[in-house]
Amino acid sequence: MSKRQTDSLKPPPYLPFPSFKTGLKALVHDGELPAQVDSSVVSSMSGGTQRAFFSALRFFQLLDDDSHPTKSLQELAGALDRDDAESWKRLLADLIQTFYPDQQLVTLAKSTPSALIKSFEDLVGATMIAPACRFMVSASKEAGLPVAPHIAKHKWKSASRQRRQKRAENDRTGGEDVGVREATNDSVPPESLRHALLDKYPDFDPSWGSEIQQSWFEGYRRLMDMMEGEN
Repeated sequence: MSKRQTDSLKPPPYLPFPSFKTGLKALVHDGELPAQVDSSVVSSMSGGTQRAFFSALRFFQLLDDDSHPTKSLQELAGALDRDDAESWKRLLADLIQTFYPDQQLVTLAKSTPSALIKSFEDLVGATMIAPACRFMVSASKEAGLPVAPHIAKHKWKSASRQRRQKRAENDRTGGEDVGVREATNDSVPPESLRHALLDKYPDFDPSWGSEIQQSWFEGYRRLMDMMEGEN
């Protein structure tokens, strides 16, 4: 793990990349960003997505300690708001190359999804590696950075999503015993309840011990799977 990533002490982005772009666009009004960025500026997002968005901003050091937008955030969000594709791609590429140095070594090589996964193991809990990989690969593609072919085409599915898809397939084919299916079938709460759960989810604190961090990522991953679906 690089010194840059060790010093960051922030988990890499794990929200869907389109949600990151949506959040950036919401920050700009009449060509200007607010003096201080808070959740009221992205109120259209669910609480959980807001927290993931702000976590991404802090990972990229786009906010200072008092949540003031940095020059980099002003330039990045401004380019996206103006539909300045050339500047947007250049600024996004700069972020990726600066904050994902180890992952860039993997994606620039003729490497595999397993190698990229391994490069994230010291940065994020196991259950959030797939979303973190998905964000980084999507951002790299958008920035026009080269991505190894096997990594570019890989489907980054979390273990829980794979289990649900397997259960759905068994439901269609009758390939699983009814008793087992009833015991393992997770009920999905209604939309309003999902949003309420996300709104109440605690903010991530990098000072937590590894076990608490792992539990936080596991719980958040489950909620994000319900809210966002596969991206």
